Amino acid sequence: MAILRNCMSGSKIVLHSHHTFGRHRASVDTLIEGPDVSQLHASIRWEGTSWHILDLSRNGTWVGKQRLTYGQSLCLQEGATIRFGDAPASAWEVLDVQAPKTVLVPLQDDSPVIELDTFCGLPDSQNPEISLYISNGGQWLCERAGGVTPVDDGDVISHGPHLWKLHVARVIDTTMVQEAPKPSAMDEIAFRFEVSLDEEHVFLKLIRHGETFELGERAHHYLLLTLARRRLDDMQKQVDPNEHGWVDLDDLSQMLDLNLSHLNIQIFRARKQITSLLSDLPYLPPLIERRVGSVRFGCTSFTIVQGSTVESTEERETHVAPS
Repeated sequence: MAILRNCMSGSKIVLHSHHTFGRHRASVDTLIEGPDVSQLHASIRWEGTSWHILDLSRNGTWVGKQRLTYGQSLCLQEGATIRFGDAPASAWEVLDVQAPKTVLVPLQDDSPVIELDTFCGLPDSQNPEISLYISNGGQWLCERAGGVTPVDDGDVISHGPHLWKLHVARVIDTTMVQEAPKPSAMDEIAFRFEVSLDEEHVFLKLIRHGETFELGERAHHYLLLTLARRRLDDMQKQVDPNEHGWVDLDDLSQMLDLNLSHLNIQIFRARKQITSLLSDLPYLPPLIERRVGSVRFGCTSFTIVQGSTVESTEERETHVAPS
């Protein structure tokens, strides 16, 4: 991500893929006030491998000692100073020239900018009361205990005293040449739960494209097992498939003897483990789906093995495993 710092105030801005500067408050990304600043004074744009500044003004834009005139562009370098006018507040230092990234910018303090991959917990991964992630359709979603809401570039996300502004990296025209991500979904994935007879131990395996990944034994695997069993029960009944597996959060909390805060932490850790394993996916796999007041296991292909008993969504019935 590219970052500029105002030379007078010390305030920082994270550049959008196409970022505009000027004194027309309603139409620019960063307001620059001054009598010699044009309504739309300049723009900075990511061109696929580097950032370029383009002058759009009457009075010119200065990069270091070089004056750009209308229509002239220049590749930006880290450490350069940009001046959009003569006022001290119009001078900015280029701190970073990395490629655009989707980030959360803190609005109330000098906390670090949070770079977003596909999944993030707020206020942090140790206390993930909010989950922010990107869906298969490319939409960023903000998930709280009360439900899920879509968020987009420029939206402010709050939690207690904390405020963050979401900056979504956008591909501009064809300047970013990237291979389109191959479609993938939970129906390409299967899970195998191996449960001890006393249910004290739950081991989990993930199968994808014929390859098996050992996920080991984790506390959150029992949460996934509980949700998987509810989905399997509903699949065996004459229940609308859209309603398969949904469990009320309060009921789930009682079933697992966890308070809602700890329950949300386990959901976060389960997602984090799967996201780390499936790092090639450009979105969060819907391992656990949430709607207002309830959650469900997002995978429709799984097997539960407990002793000689095998339950599978493939057959939707209990049978005895061959010895």
